[in-house]
Amino acid sequence: MKIKITKDQWKLILFFSIIILIAPFAIETVMLAELAGAEFAIGFLLLYLKQSILIARQKIAQFITSIENIASMLSRHTAFREGHFLSHAGLSLVVIAIGTPVFYVAIVWYPVLLAGTYT
Repeated sequence: MKIKITKDQWKLILFFSIIILIAPFAIETVMLAELAGAEFAIGFLLLYLKQSILIARQKIAQFITSIENIASMLSRHTAFREGHFLSHAGLSLVVIAIGTPVFYVAIVWYPVLLAGTYT
């Protein structure tokens, strides 16, 4: 025997699964779904959450605007201009290339020299 689920049954399954997922946060939708039906409860939930969705969209838009402002300020900063950036990056590479071996030599040989003076 093959069970065939109709389109309306799929819709009800979807609505009730949404209600079950939302139930811990908005218990009144479960009671509303039992009294008025799943479709009405989902409609109520969407109207109920509309203000929260609008606030979330506004916060996301403010965040994106802030990121764009920061990016534009950084792009105008002197350190990020091509001539300055390349000179600073080149100097930093030279300092690292010279300083790192000196640092490693100091870490390895300085304790040996100190220990040699006490023996």
